[in-house]
Amino acid sequence: MTATTVNQKNGTVVLLAYVDSSGFLTVQSRDTVNVSAVYSGFSTPKRLVEGDGTIATGLAAVGTSGEPKVYFVVNQKILELSATDVTAGNWTTVDVTSV
Repeated sequence: MTATTVNQKNGTVVLLAYVDSSGFLTVQSRDTVNVSAVYSGFSTPKRLVEGDGTIATGLAAVGTSGEPKVYFVVNQKILELSATDVTAGNWTTVDVTSV
């Protein structure tokens, strides 16, 4: 599991990324303004890509330039998953292993 903050145009958002029980890289988000102390306030889980089933999975999240990015190690490849904002329906996946 990893988390980061993303400074978007409409405010700062917490991005949570983790591998779910079925082995999928999954993200959820939560606004940081006008929120209560209820921690169930994260968005509905969004599955991005299926993992390879190994426990030794690498995972990192960053919020650069207002855009969320998650780096995920799967099948000996490093994938960069990115979107225009944390609530985007479509995320772009790029193999950055040899970059």
